Amino acid sequence: MYADPIKAGDQILEDQASQRRYEGKKIKECL
Repeated sequence: MYADPIKAGDQILEDQASQRRYEGKKIKECL
């Protein structure tokens, strides 16, 4: 995966944040 653990952690946080934004957008579209 990632050689640098700190970079890997940042990448995971970014992935989770974008995932939450995507889910929030989907929920708003359903309402």
